[in-house]
Amino acid sequence: MVWGMSLPSNFGEFWPDADFEFDAKVRDGRWSERLRLHYLAQTPEEQRRLFDYGDNHVGYGAGNYGNFVVGKFTRERGTVRPGSPDYPPFRPVEPHEAPRSFATEKSYKTLGSLIELNDGVVAVDEALKTIIERLEPGIHQFFPIEICMPRGQIYPGQYYTMVIGQFVDSFLPENSQGDSWNGYGPEYPNA
Repeated sequence: MVWGMSLPSNFGEFWPDADFEFDAKVRDGRWSERLRLHYLAQTPEEQRRLFDYGDNHVGYGAGNYGNFVVGKFTRERGTVRPGSPDYPPFRPVEPHEAPRSFATEKSYKTLGSLIELNDGVVAVDEALKTIIERLEPGIHQFFPIEICMPRGQIYPGQYYTMVIGQFVDSFLPENSQGDSWNGYGPEYPNA
């Protein structure tokens, strides 16, 4: 199945203003810190398995592991982070790497079936997850995430972070008329 989407450019029901695993006491998101501490608690062999930054960067893995994990959510498996040839190729997300919660700055009555979280990570509701899994079984990864709102409220309905498992170039500019995709197209000249 080929599908595309335009992600939102401002906060709202499709991009809630929030942070991963936010701790109000320290006013900071704790996801990257949890990943860093997990990495540091591992043996050197397990650290290299999780994130092998190469021999030239020994000791820098813990600080960069969180960024690497974010890339696993937003980049195609098997590719390398642009501009970072020393980074290892992105692999599937491991269960301990997924963010557990997303704490919003305000309460939301409704959220879209697909929402953008921070850093390009996307989440889907149960209904959209069911549709995607029916049409593309076993291709994508989903991890439950709790949407926490102010005053201890939890957003009703389950959401899942989604790791897109297959990237397909479905648009070939060289096989398309330039004015059909460049600018506003032939029917809407510079409208």
